[in-house]
Amino acid sequence: MKTNTKKTISAALALILASAILTTGCGKAEDADASAADTSYSEESFYSEEASAETEEAIISAALTRAELEAKNTWNETQISEVMYTTQACFSRKVPTAGAETVSKYTKGTKVTVVAATDTGYYKLKDGSFIHSSFLSDTKPGAATTTVDEDIDEIFDDDNTTTTKKSSTTKKTTAQTTKKNSSETTKKTSKTTKKTTTDKTSTSSSSSVTYNVDYKTKYVYKQLPSAEKQLYANIVEAAKSFKSRVAVPEGLSVNQTIKTYVNVINQEPELFWLPRAIPVNINGYLSIKYIYTADQAAEIQTAIDKNVKTILNTVDQYKSTFSKIKVIYDWVVLNSNFSTSDSEDTCSIKNGLTKGADLQCAGYAKTMQYLFDLAGIRSVVIIGKNPEGTTHAWNKVYCDNGYYVIDATWGDPINEHNEDYIRYNYFLVPDAWVKNDHLSPNTYFRSNGVTIQLFDEPACTKTSANYYKVYNKEFSSYKDAMAGMKAELAANIKTGTVATTIRVTSKDIWDKMNTNDSFRELQNYAKAQGKNVKKLSRLKAYGEGTYVVQYDIFYK
Repeated sequence: MKTNTKKTISAALALILASAILTTGCGKAEDADASAADTSYSEESFYSEEASAETEEAIISAALTRAELEAKNTWNETQISEVMYTTQACFSRKVPTAGAETVSKYTKGTKVTVVAATDTGYYKLKDGSFIHSSFLSDTKPGAATTTVDEDIDEIFDDDNTTTTKKSSTTKKTTAQTTKKNSSETTKKTSKTTKKTTTDKTSTSSSSSVTYNVDYKTKYVYKQLPSAEKQLYANIVEAAKSFKSRVAVPEGLSVNQTIKTYVNVINQEPELFWLPRAIPVNINGYLSIKYIYTADQAAEIQTAIDKNVKTILNTVDQYKSTFSKIKVIYDWVVLNSNFSTSDSEDTCSIKNGLTKGADLQCAGYAKTMQYLFDLAGIRSVVIIGKNPEGTTHAWNKVYCDNGYYVIDATWGDPINEHNEDYIRYNYFLVPDAWVKNDHLSPNTYFRSNGVTIQLFDEPACTKTSANYYKVYNKEFSSYKDAMAGMKAELAANIKTGTVATTIRVTSKDIWDKMNTNDSFRELQNYAKAQGKNVKKLSRLKAYGEGTYVVQYDIFYK
């Protein structure tokens, strides 16, 4: 963030400050590539997701039984030609029915060529075997997704308590969506079944998106003294009606007024037309000049709502707070571009909820906050600094009966190869893991050196909902860490996923994982998987407290 000189102000205009004091532009460390010479390689076996015939049969229990099909000894096929991918580990079978003799076992993300669709809910492969439509998708699975494994969704209970009305829509399981009458025997039926189980954003809602979150229920507002609460309310209500004057309660100091306005800007992301510059206090009134007119804001809101509908349709399919948070986080990271440009739009939901738009860290944080609000998830925007001393913004969000740090800005990587993928280094982590790189939270820094404490932030002490713990990607020994990294590399090479990350529990393991010896071993392991690998780079975690090791594969 660029630091501008504070404007000179008179006693009468004591609240005029430079707009830069509300800027939250943040620096992002770029990927560091490391080269390595070829070394001898000793292949170790790697594990993969195992297919279970019993699980398969349970999922597709509504299909014809083996005995029924063999008695019929026929089925209808509709010729098609399509490349598809396995959505999970599964089997291909000699005939298109549950319980039929298996031909081959496939891991998640395997590319297959489909030549026909059957009236039994199966797709016929080029080799003549069959895979049920529940296990195939047009889209390659990988890190860059906005879905959550069903088993993961079952781990957590929905523990949020807010006044926001939540959707009653429930997530359909694969078993539920495939329970169709076998008499529906057309290609269209088969394709519909596949889409229902794999394209979670295909459901649309005709209802409008309404931001009906009461600011009085929010974490920061509740902490304010009564006079600051009143000013907070006055600002919010005035902004909703685009009023140019806001009454300031008697007795509030200059710093208290600044503090309250900054809190509104950070914690009420729906008011994207509010300027970041502190308005002038003249004779007990703040004079606000809005960024957009009411008509302009309404037009922008319409575009925002369109994307929000899509996101919330996906969010509503999951029951756990963890899963909802991950869907929101994934969408924001994948649909945003980090920008060094500091503007009102890059720091607001105006860009944040426009696909492919440029954002600074404040834009990431406010967009996350806005979507969390609509999803009924408690959260707060945090303002602090990164290790370089640049102002930075992130969130704290309530999950699994406690608050966690979450940073979407640093989840959106910058590298010379322009790959679009998601990092989870700062996805639901405790304060202790980020104490070295997320500094001085909730302190508002003025150019004259005076600081204003905005609020007391919620403590983040839990680790149970951390991404690496939930997905079993955390290791407590170097041996296990190397085996886990190889397994992740093998799976990611199959799906074309660029980034491979794990977490280790100590700095000693972390240091050893980032040596040249480990790097060469993993590079050679990747090459042994039969893919044409251009380069294997490594990225050390931003903060030592996270102990995250990442290796990136870049394909020719």
